[in-house]
Amino acid sequence: MKVIAFIEGRPKPQPRVTTKAKFLFGKSYEQWQLVDKINSEKAKDGLINKLGNPYKETRYAYRLKRLQAINEYRANVYDIVCRACNNGKYEPNCSKIPKQNLFFFYLFKIPTRWKKARKADAAWTIHEFKPDAKNLWTSIEDAIYDSDSECSHVAHYKLYIPDGFKEGVMILHDEEIHKYVVDIAKDFIIDVNKKATN
Repeated sequence: MKVIAFIEGRPKPQPRVTTKAKFLFGKSYEQWQLVDKINSEKAKDGLINKLGNPYKETRYAYRLKRLQAINEYRANVYDIVCRACNNGKYEPNCSKIPKQNLFFFYLFKIPTRWKKARKADAAWTIHEFKPDAKNLWTSIEDAIYDSDSECSHVAHYKLYIPDGFKEGVMILHDEEIHKYVVDIAKDFIIDVNKKATN
């Protein structure tokens, strides 16, 4: 098994973004803060907008900041993975990043509010809370690959790490383990098909 890269820092999920959210990048964070403040005041006063609907409290500034943070995170992920796979050199479209037979480990610190016994039991166990593994994977996938379909032989694990270890995303590569899993699955598929035809 080979380590491809380690991206230090708390793993960030991909927020749900629609194409409508692109308008947020048309103004700065400070401008959206002002819009939020004005809309909030209008909502409290019960005013109605041009479309005849009551004003709502908006969170445009928060949404923009969140999108900017994930974009910075994704750029950092690509930079680290690209340099790790390309002898320390950066390329805009790095072709050396492996696309198959990968393991992604999302490493989270154990919450400090947990009791000692619970913390001890949680070390190196599966992380079952938010963020969702799917959203974490989307964030990494969108950062390092141009197309979602390029990557299929992958496995994802969310783990709690004990004190003294760094949060982050560890990307490993191993063809043999994936081949072994596929061979076992193939045997099951053949067996199930035989029973279905009999």
